[in-house]
Amino acid sequence: MWNTSKDQALANFMASWAPKMGQSYVKYDGTNSIKSASGMTYPDDFDIAYFQSTPAKGAGNGTETKISMGWAPNGQGPYDYNVVAIYNYNSGKAEGRITYAFCVHNGQPVALVNQTTNGNDVWTVTQNQDVSSNFAKIFNEN
Repeated sequence: MWNTSKDQALANFMASWAPKMGQSYVKYDGTNSIKSASGMTYPDDFDIAYFQSTPAKGAGNGTETKISMGWAPNGQGPYDYNVVAIYNYNSGKAEGRITYAFCVHNGQPVALVNQTTNGNDVWTVTQNQDVSSNFAKIFNEN
């Protein structure tokens, strides 16, 4: 499902994509937790994660739902969202951050993003097509 060669391919993508966005991401190494500028620490704080559905156009902010999310480096775990990779960018502005959790959800790849600065720790499906399509492509490679 997920392996070191796919993980390296994702790392290569992030290393080439991030500078185009004017950002520099830190990758979770499987041991040392990542601390976001908002004070959240991953993967430790996945246990308080919420998912926000993307609302229909003009329908408000969407619905926040408590989710099961956790570190599962091979993509197979007991969670609704089994996280295979975590990347965090702290912008240098107060609490400014962008955190990506690359997950397996119901056997399918999904790239979640979190830019929460306070309140619930809310994840949404990224709207960045470069990120989502490249993750899906890498995930589906043999």
